[in-house]
Amino acid sequence: MLDLKALPKRYLEQLGRERVAEIAGVSTGVLSMWISRGNFPVDALDKLLAFDPTPIHEVRPLYPPTKLEKVMSVIVPSALPPDAKNTACITRMLDKDMALEPESFNSLYHTRNRAAHKFLESGREWSFWSDSDMVHPCGDAAWFKRTINKPEFPDVYAGLHTIYRLFSHKKKFVSVWYIAKEKRGEVEFQGGNDIAMKQLLARGPSNQIRKTDWVGFGGVLIHREVFTDIIKTQPNGTVKLPQMRSRLRYDYGFFNPIDADFGDDISFCHRAREAGHEIYVDLAVNSAHAGSYCYSYDDLR
Repeated sequence: MLDLKALPKRYLEQLGRERVAEIAGVSTGVLSMWISRGNFPVDALDKLLAFDPTPIHEVRPLYPPTKLEKVMSVIVPSALPPDAKNTACITRMLDKDMALEPESFNSLYHTRNRAAHKFLESGREWSFWSDSDMVHPCGDAAWFKRTINKPEFPDVYAGLHTIYRLFSHKKKFVSVWYIAKEKRGEVEFQGGNDIAMKQLLARGPSNQIRKTDWVGFGGVLIHREVFTDIIKTQPNGTVKLPQMRSRLRYDYGFFNPIDADFGDDISFCHRAREAGHEIYVDLAVNSAHAGSYCYSYDDLR
């Protein structure tokens, strides 16, 4: 059973007064008044539990144990050598029901098209796509926090297994969330940079999923029907000349930019929605975007 009366002390010991006040949205003076009166508001506890639901997780796990019924493709397309932290992360996530499928070429949308072609030829139902500069929660909270150098990252979210967490939603297109590689960088999903959403994300991961129009392809779980339905509903994307199909090593341009203002990932999302598929982003899975520094939720502040 969750002991609500003990929660304020637990968070204060774990995070300190200033951080608790920031998450609760009050001054340290107001927080001190709550503590002295022994009257901690329920809405403040709600905000703390949303930031770090470890106490809830200890009573009921955030997602049930999930077993893959068939082998899943884990696809890592890249136009540059992969980041060593990404390689270590993917290695930790892999198990016997996952087949690693790296793909590399100097044009990223060609690389993604080739990877999609191989995935469809494999006959597998599910694919997890990871950019080669992403570090995902991989089931080991201590390793994740140490690797991205974010000691305050809540353990319950740092310890998620990204693939199984996304798979637990039973959605055919669901993504992690992440930010561009810069301080206060853009959030890489549609609506992520709205003021209210960005304020929510800056507080940290939260146990909810949202429908959106597009996501970046830093970490996405996609069912094969998304690809086959795109082909069925938009046959104009098929590479027409056999000699070009042989040279490109794919039959369909899933990720071809729709126009100069659309990247390969947004273009794919547009085609998926045209094919009738909804897109979701899981706000619990905040993957780090790795360069010389790993960017995550606290870099939005």
